[in-house]
Amino acid sequence: MDQGLIWKTLTVFNFSFFIIWVSFFTYRANFYRQDDFVDGDTGNRGENNPKNNPDSALSYPGRSMTFLIAIISALVVSILFFYLYNYLVKPTFKCKKGAKSLKECKLIK
Repeated sequence: MDQGLIWKTLTVFNFSFFIIWVSFFTYRANFYRQDDFVDGDTGNRGENNPKNNPDSALSYPGRSMTFLIAIISALVVSILFFYLYNYLVKPTFKCKKGAKSLKECKLIK
């Protein structure tokens, strides 16, 4: 197994986690409840219809749900990347121009 594949998979995990976290943290999806938001004026959860108020922030349960969505999705994307990259990228020979023997070729992945 290629040791660089582990670092590539970690990079894909971090990138996908960040993108999913930011998109769910800023986008107010329909599955969020009123209790997942904190009213900006009073600081109470689910008070004064905070889901429709653009100034309301996510409460602890809302942030926990966003974290779980992001980490589970990033894990799935990373595992798929690992298996597909390991399965599809095969070692090949790269030879110098006009090479007449295998001694002038390198095995690359």
